[in-house]
Formats: sequence, structure tokens, C-alpha cells
Amino acid sequence: MKSPPIPLVILPMEELGARSFVASNKTLEPYFTGSDFEQPDLVCGACGFMLVTSLPRSLLQDLILQCPLCLALNEVKCLG
Repeated sequence: MKSPPIPLVILPMEELGARSFVASNKTLEPYFTGSDFEQPDLVCGACGFMLVTSLPRSLLQDLILQCPLCLALNEVKCLG
């Protein structure tokens, strides 16, 4: 059974500093799609758009994804 989606942490632009991010792809598709269907989807913390599906978030730790729908910057954080 798939877990509920996990909203990512929004990173304010002023806190971005010199860090880079994956820019909006404008295709309205998830950035990454895996094959582990028990993994929860990772969604934009501002609008709920699906950014990553079926992929362990530990593989994307500290990655910043720009939502193609609302352009918010979303940081992937791992629990622990």
C-alpha cells in the first residue's frame, strides 16, 4: 500500500544563497519517477504538485526542486 504524499519544505529565495536547484521543467510532469511503488510521492509544499513519485527520498537528499506549477523552491529533507 502506498503511503500518503509528503509535502516538501519550501525554501525562501533569500535563503537559497549560492546553492543550485533543478529549475522548472514547464512540462507539468514529475522530475523523477522510480519503480518502488510503496514509496510516498513528494509534492510541492506550496501547491501540492507531484515532483517525485515512487523513489526513496534518501536518493534526493538536499536537492532543491522548483515547482513547475507555482515556481516555489522545494527542499528534499530526509528524516533522521
